[in-house]
Amino acid sequence: IQGNPELKLLIDIEARETLALLFANSTAWADHRERATLTLCHGAYHPGQMFFPTAQNDFVVFDWQMALYGSGAVDLVFVLSTALTEDQYRSHGQRLIEVYFNILSESVPGYSSIEFRSDLGHRAMLVLMARLIAFLNTNLDEAKAAHAKRGRDWRERITYPALLATDLGGYAAVRAAIG
Repeated sequence: IQGNPELKLLIDIEARETLALLFANSTAWADHRERATLTLCHGAYHPGQMFFPTAQNDFVVFDWQMALYGSGAVDLVFVLSTALTEDQYRSHGQRLIEVYFNILSESVPGYSSIEFRSDLGHRAMLVLMARLIAFLNTNLDEAKAAHAKRGRDWRERITYPALLATDLGGYAAVRAAIG
């Protein structure tokens, strides 16, 4: 990020410091994650992978090739970061998180709301990190043009995940895991 002034302007100092800490201590962070409560996750959970509604007025999730055994927060953070706009998140995000956890906790005994919140923060940091890596490994002018062609502001691909990382406690979760 240091070598890219445009990206650096989009990320506040706390985010930059936490990401640097995460990179420098990735082994400690991975060890912490191995102790997490795990469940089956879709891995690419977003509306494009769902049919609405079925005959039973439900929805069906398909395309499971990215499935993994991971934190219950994996799929929720994917939806929050890819399917909602920042305004939609601000209006409905907390309710979606609450409903998701209530349903998840019925199926995953012993998964506490404290652990879930920590997992949300960790996953939000990973989304932010992945987005930054993607932008650092591409031609920024081409990325800007591609986003403009779709009527999107390229900066939102960074600022919205940064908001999620802040709002979902990502910085504190990473710092607590690393010690």
